[in-house]
Amino acid sequence: MRTSEAAIQPAIQQAIRPGAIATGLILAAVALGMLWLMQGSINTYIQQQYHRPTPLPALRASRGWEAGASLWRGLERVHDGVRKGAGAISAALRDQLNDSVVLTPRYWDKQRQERARIAREKAEQERQYRLALARDAALAEQVRIRNYLTIAAPAKVLFAGDSLMQGVAPQLQRSLHETYGIDSINLSKQSTGLAYPSAFDWPATIETALDGDPEIRLVVVMLGPNDPWDMADPAHPGRTYLKFESPAWEAVYRARVARILDAAKAHDASVLWIGAPGMKREQLDTQMAWLMPVIRDEVTRHGAVFVDTRPLLSMPGQPYSDAIMVDGQLVKMRSGDGIHFSPSGQAYIAKHVQAMLTVK
Repeated sequence: MRTSEAAIQPAIQQAIRPGAIATGLILAAVALGMLWLMQGSINTYIQQQYHRPTPLPALRASRGWEAGASLWRGLERVHDGVRKGAGAISAALRDQLNDSVVLTPRYWDKQRQERARIAREKAEQERQYRLALARDAALAEQVRIRNYLTIAAPAKVLFAGDSLMQGVAPQLQRSLHETYGIDSINLSKQSTGLAYPSAFDWPATIETALDGDPEIRLVVVMLGPNDPWDMADPAHPGRTYLKFESPAWEAVYRARVARILDAAKAHDASVLWIGAPGMKREQLDTQMAWLMPVIRDEVTRHGAVFVDTRPLLSMPGQPYSDAIMVDGQLVKMRSGDGIHFSPSGQAYIAKHVQAMLTVK
């Protein structure tokens, strides 16, 4: 047995020796390569650890040896660049995640800002849409009014109203006749209105005029300043009165306005209702400020045209003005009583009303 082991052992050693030598050579080559590449770091380590110089600097005179150090420095620069680039990419990804995914305060602030921006854009779009609709509606209304207020001879115009109309109607009558050959009928009467039909019944008067002249195609009305009083209740005549500005008073008054509008429509006549201007006496001005919107609402509800003279005859920001600027000059528009028009005011209103008409 011992003889066999002794015979085998040299064979094993013979087989191992070449492998060991190869491994040793590889390790030595690796070590030498690391030494060649990392010579700078090894020099620094030995000097800092053992506080004495190393024999490696003596090899720096060799270009081949120095090439290893240069190659290592290049690899370190590449490594540093890759590390910095990866850090920048990581920071960018982190910021992007914080902005879009991670629920940090910064994320919520950005979300709030984005919602606010979207809300502003939506509000602006809606505002522009409403403006566009309003412009379209205004243009359509202008076209409708032009068509509605179109007359041609031998059509006639009927004027109905109180003492304010007594000053305006003659101006319009003369201009329409001289310019276009349009004839007219002036029924205006001072101290009249719609509140007391027992004194003067305007709805009945207008109905009679329309029945008697089929050529009337336009009715121009100006009523209201004589009406801010308590009126007799038509349901209980002679017994009860309806208080001015009460719902019952308004309902009766609206019905009388509507009766005029319905009569004109039944005779294929248009209606242009001239509203009362601002009044100098504060109480009457307050009463007109309540009554004119009632009339305007009823008139427009029937498809007729209401002319608001309050802003037309007042300086900007003032409810009442004795005079206004016209073509760069101050022109007196009202009489001394603060109710009626001056001759210039009568002509000014007449010119404005005629400009609204289309005469063929």
